[in-house]
Amino acid sequence: MARVLRRIFSYSKFSRTCTKTLTIKGFGQNYQLTTPFPRSLFTINQEQLSLVNIESKGSVATIKLNRKPVNSFNMQLMEEICLILEDLESNKDCRGLIITSDLPNIFCAGLDLKEVLALRKSKLVTFRKTFQDMWSRLYGSRLVTMAAIKGHAIAGGCVLSLACDYSVMASDFRIGLPELSLGLYFAPWMAGTLSNAVGRNRAEKIIYNAQVFDADDAAGIGLIDKVTHVDAVMTETRKEMNKWLLITGKGRELTKATMRQDLLTLLHNTREEDIEHFITMVRDETTQQLIAARLQKNNTES
Repeated sequence: MARVLRRIFSYSKFSRTCTKTLTIKGFGQNYQLTTPFPRSLFTINQEQLSLVNIESKGSVATIKLNRKPVNSFNMQLMEEICLILEDLESNKDCRGLIITSDLPNIFCAGLDLKEVLALRKSKLVTFRKTFQDMWSRLYGSRLVTMAAIKGHAIAGGCVLSLACDYSVMASDFRIGLPELSLGLYFAPWMAGTLSNAVGRNRAEKIIYNAQVFDADDAAGIGLIDKVTHVDAVMTETRKEMNKWLLITGKGRELTKATMRQDLLTLLHNTREEDIEHFITMVRDETTQQLIAARLQKNNTES
């Protein structure tokens, strides 16, 4: 009777594929069977990350924000996201990306305002450049990108969602863009993703009035794509991902790149101006008072 003598595992750094070779002895001969063996889509290790958890299944990668208490963007979180996006973009085995949160009741609360207030001008430049890089990598990604929103998505959290191709949100949570209520600058390349989702006229009203919406109302105007129960968010996102992945080939990637080129070019052409506007408003006395008051309110409520 044939029996398995040994298993040999091999990995090619060029194809990023892992294989399993079975050597079988029986009937006076040796037989070898090589089959695909599942491995992570990531070349980086979880040990390299402290604020983002990663996993993969098939051709779809999932990144889970995990910076307590509310996944606010500080330098480290943005740098880790950039590292992951760069890693996945170069992996031809990866076709889809889901962004979600490992924290309950929150997707992302936007910029870490406490860190922003404490940064010197030179560090603010780096901070804004990193945010620009994170957004452009996500918005310009060749991958099918989806946001699985299992909590509140405020300010930068909403911007993160809008940079994705599709979003599924849990009911009973809120999403919106309150930046102007804090005196912060809202860039036109970010506003462009909102206009694409809800239309120019409505987008201006949302931005100028710093509006935040319940999930059902957000879906009604196109700010998000689907609402479901919190326990079903990941399941529904994966179902939608599977539908999108039925369309394959370079044609889809080229079409997406072409359709998104205008806002990517806008950011590229106004990068330094954007940084200047951001720093000007962050260092504005009124803005700092508004942010300080918001932080104080948050501390009192917590």
